[in-house]
Amino acid sequence: MLYRLAQSLGFDKNLRHIETVQATGAELQSNPEAALDLLANACQRATLPGVQSIILGGAGLAGYAAKIQDRCRLPLIDSVEAGLSVLLQNIWQKPERLKNGFETKWVGMPEMDLKLSK
Repeated sequence: MLYRLAQSLGFDKNLRHIETVQATGAELQSNPEAALDLLANACQRATLPGVQSIILGGAGLAGYAAKIQDRCRLPLIDSVEAGLSVLLQNIWQKPERLKNGFETKWVGMPEMDLKLSK
């Protein structure tokens, strides 16, 4: 899902790795100290050859990049701050791909549902 999102936004050629954590945004918010450790460890695991920066993605992770930057040797990008900046400056790039990457074939569905999906 994350790769397809990057693909639909035209960033898939720059994407080198996706690292996820099991905890939800709500779980991270409920234990901020543990969240800092968990996210810092995930960022260290994502520090692979060819990776030049790490994006902490998701609204639930807003603000964490600045809090753990000193624990990671690569630049950390807060996706909420970056998204807002791109929106306010009107600087997004048009994706090379015109379709969104979510071309799912609807099979085995009742006829009525097929009509609704078109």
